[in-house]
Amino acid sequence: MTIILRRFRDWRARIKRRLADRLDLLLEYLALRHQLRVCERGRRIRGTDRLGWCLLGRFWSRWREPLTLVQPATVLRWTSWWWHLRRHRRRRGGRPRIERELQALIQRMTAENRLWGSIRIVGVLRALGFKVSNSAVRRYRAAVRRPPPTQHWATFLHNHGPYLREALRDEPRSISSRRRVRWETVRPVAD
Repeated sequence: MTIILRRFRDWRARIKRRLADRLDLLLEYLALRHQLRVCERGRRIRGTDRLGWCLLGRFWSRWREPLTLVQPATVLRWTSWWWHLRRHRRRRGGRPRIERELQALIQRMTAENRLWGSIRIVGVLRALGFKVSNSAVRRYRAAVRRPPPTQHWATFLHNHGPYLREALRDEPRSISSRRRVRWETVRPVAD
């Protein structure tokens, strides 16, 4: 029984070596052919070329031998850059984003009920069965646009300046500090 197992292991090792040799030859052929195509294109290396070399360097131990266009250090730098990009492209923890329909509902509630704050909107949404936080409602609330005031302070002071001067001529006492406060009066603009 041991002779049969030994022969089977030898046979499997020979097949594995032959396949490995063929695989090495095939990968070397592909690498040289790829570099030839890059040269025919005008030696402009694309992102897919870089990714191909990174993957080849990751899965083939003899990837440096057929490399002629770039230095092996360059391929190693590309590899670290790709894996860094892949690692940081993944979404980190935190709250999941809310659906667009719910975002639209929050903006609509804000527009229709201008006096409601984000806490009240959260309460209404929870009553409707949505689980949403106050910070999410604040993030997705539409900016409440108030209509512009009909009268600015400059206009008010221009219109009412003479009357304010007469009303404020007597210097009133301050309640908190029990001392006299000097009020600045506004001079009316001469027409």
